[in-house]
Amino acid sequence: MVIMLVAITFAFVTGCSHGRDAERKSQGYIVKDYKNKVQILKKNATFEMYTHNPKLPPFIVRANSLGIRDREYPLGKPPGTLRIVILGDSFLFGWGVEQDETFDEQLERIYKKRGRKVEVINLAIPGQNHISELKMLKSIGLKYDPDIVLMQVNLDDFYPDYNNYIFKDMPVLPHGFESFSNEKRFDRTKEKFMTRFNRIRNAGELENNDFMKLFDVFAAKPITEAAEITKKNDIELTLLMNMDNPMVPAYKQLAEKLNIRTIDMYSAQFNPPLEFARNMKPLFIEKDGHPTAFALAIFARYVADNLELPPTNPTSEQKTDSPAAIK
Repeated sequence: MVIMLVAITFAFVTGCSHGRDAERKSQGYIVKDYKNKVQILKKNATFEMYTHNPKLPPFIVRANSLGIRDREYPLGKPPGTLRIVILGDSFLFGWGVEQDETFDEQLERIYKKRGRKVEVINLAIPGQNHISELKMLKSIGLKYDPDIVLMQVNLDDFYPDYNNYIFKDMPVLPHGFESFSNEKRFDRTKEKFMTRFNRIRNAGELENNDFMKLFDVFAAKPITEAAEITKKNDIELTLLMNMDNPMVPAYKQLAEKLNIRTIDMYSAQFNPPLEFARNMKPLFIEKDGHPTAFALAIFARYVADNLELPPTNPTSEQKTDSPAAIK
């Protein structure tokens, strides 16, 4: 059985919306895949990227032959190995941390210490929403023959991202949100959008309003399609919930409709394991908003403790295809 894990993480609106300075310094290393209408990393490249804090040094990113931030893997799983594929944005990409500090690397090390043969493959790319993540699943993720797919969800996942403009792939927008169709006005529109959203959520009036129409387009529809894909392939879809996210009720309702399991990861920061609590460190990068390597370690530990792994098949045959052979 294959499991697909949809992770709802913190609403890092500022942190996950990349500043122009950081984007400009990293320009050229996130490239366009026009065939699949997604952005990927420059293939087989090692380069520097920058956080939103100008006082911090750059962090090193290494991309493999498929343009993801990870080492090279054969498409077929080695016998007796469980494989996890991660989908998400800058949070799970590891914005601001080194390659061996990312969520996927730390999660893989935890399983190794516990005696499990688990490969965790990072397909997260900065700035993606659910629509882009679904495309990454279909274009790259399924090729790795995963047993588990971890799909991240942030507060800013239920409205357009830059991929929708770059590839001219904007869904039909609900009434009241037509201004999102203008790329030149995107940043200003998003700022007004979040002001309006926060005013409504603080008043507890999210359930029956125009924001749910936006949620249906950018969250419910792609997650439902992901559920259909996973069900077709005997995949179990699980939502890892951020209980402080104001859209959580909508995600929970969707999960119930799709018969999807849910796990709460938000409480991990408030109830870290004792070894973390004894030596607490900053959870977020200063003047940036993304999680530190310490925070990612807590999240990885929480997922490892709460995710039920399916049994592996020690007699399964290994495929010989390699990512480099896939064009």
